[in-house]
Amino acid sequence: MEHQHFRKVVKTDGTIFLKGLPPMKEVDIVVQERIYLPNEMHNWLSDIRKSHPFAKMNKDEILKSLRKTRNTVWAERHAS
Repeated sequence: MEHQHFRKVVKTDGTIFLKGLPPMKEVDIVVQERIYLPNEMHNWLSDIRKSHPFAKMNKDEILKSLRKTRNTVWAERHAS
């Protein structure tokens, strides 16, 4: 499956011209309006920075937590 991304501006009559699509193939075309994407991304990242467990930890605390998770997963997968 090949994926192609086109960023085009729709003409005032609602049409758009795409070139470079595979000939004689059935394709799916998804239209996503991109009006507020930068604001949405900023808000999403801001929420993550407030709510993620690692957000209030320093590097050593994060590494300690990751090691604990790694050891727990290893024990669960390799338990006899």
